[in-house]
Amino acid sequence: MAGVLFATGVLSAVAEPVRGWLAWRGPEQSGMSRETGLPDHIDPAQPLWRAEFPGQSTPVIANLAATDLPWTRMVVTIQYEVALRMQAEPRSEAYGALSVWLQSQCHVEILKKLGPTVFWPRPKVDSAVVLLTPDPEKRQAIGDREFFHNYLRGAFNHRRKLFRSVLHGLYPALSKPEIDDLLHGCGLVESARAEELDVVTHVALAAGLRKRLAEKQELMRRGAEAACDSVES
Repeated sequence: MAGVLFATGVLSAVAEPVRGWLAWRGPEQSGMSRETGLPDHIDPAQPLWRAEFPGQSTPVIANLAATDLPWTRMVVTIQYEVALRMQAEPRSEAYGALSVWLQSQCHVEILKKLGPTVFWPRPKVDSAVVLLTPDPEKRQAIGDREFFHNYLRGAFNHRRKLFRSVLHGLYPALSKPEIDDLLHGCGLVESARAEELDVVTHVALAAGLRKRLAEKQELMRRGAEAACDSVES
């Protein structure tokens, strides 16, 4: 189904690969755009982008939220089912990586539900108008958004597995006791699952994982340097 996107901010005119966890590939399925004459500056006080995206529009929304472009809001028309996923709460069937990714950086509000009769050609599903407003404080709390993005993609990839096992598979450099220690630090038990954690807990846990991995990498570096010094002496 086509999605309609309105945004305010600044868009780059430079063609470059689209990077992101949902991998929108573009008209040539290459992640590139060959369009020329694209705007490089638009008055942010005016809606700058109005476009229909045939097929899956969710990647465009998720990837725009991931950029550092100074957008101030998005108003999107998407499938109602996707809108529910964006706004979903923990422990619900719709709650997943998309829910956490957007809610960790934005305020998500469903403005209106639209029936099939308001579109032509008429789709077979309901749609919704959704408002996304960025929250600078939330975005800053994430720290390394690339790490957080990869963490979410892996965390929700095996919904039926215990989160402890999922994390150990994602970060084999950390032992299971180390994973348990991080889970306990966030008030979680070993039997927790990714869909049970709220957005704030996911952000905190990802930050803890990143810090622990960096510490282990630093210890390994120092150990390697010490071993080299020992050989040289």
